[in-house]
Amino acid sequence: MGILIELFACGVQVKLYGRKEKIFSFPGNIGRGFQLFVITLIYQIISVIIFAIICAAGAGATIGLDTLATATAGSGAIWGAIAGLGVWGVLILILIIFFSIFMMPALVNFAVQGKFGAAFHFKEIFAMIGQAKWYKILLGILVLFVAMIILCVIIGLIVGLFSLIPVAGSIIGGIIGLILAVGLFFVEAVFWAEMLNPENQ
Repeated sequence: MGILIELFACGVQVKLYGRKEKIFSFPGNIGRGFQLFVITLIYQIISVIIFAIICAAGAGATIGLDTLATATAGSGAIWGAIAGLGVWGVLILILIIFFSIFMMPALVNFAVQGKFGAAFHFKEIFAMIGQAKWYKILLGILVLFVAMIILCVIIGLIVGLFSLIPVAGSIIGGIIGLILAVGLFFVEAVFWAEMLNPENQ
């Protein structure tokens, strides 16, 4: 059930990328969400392969996964994870950001045209990058990444504070955290739609 909900949410994101009027549809959104997942995986496949190789080779034992495990227990989870993975973590992060410069226009193009293949119309994608300027896309990725980190810290603090209240506190904290997370989710989708949607160019 959790996977279906996540795919549905990704489908809503696709509709927002494409600035569609009807953003909620079932089961259509699940199909769109699955396509978004596949496109993302294809564009990030090199990062995924490198990460898989590192894990398979047991490199985690020598690059500080003990630090990673400790760090993820606190509010600085993401930065702690990067520190725990050391050089490999930084490399993977750089690759993810680099490929995202091409992936985000691809996702928007897919959302606008409603066709899976549109995510690989590289002539159109490069034109979108040229119009929006690659450095602005990079800046957008970094800003949203930092915003995600800050949001995670805020959610962690809110949930922690409300958890001091027996039973009801955890529920209230969880609801507030969910609302904030969904808010960033919508803001992120609208941001890319406005920057990269061909209708704006």
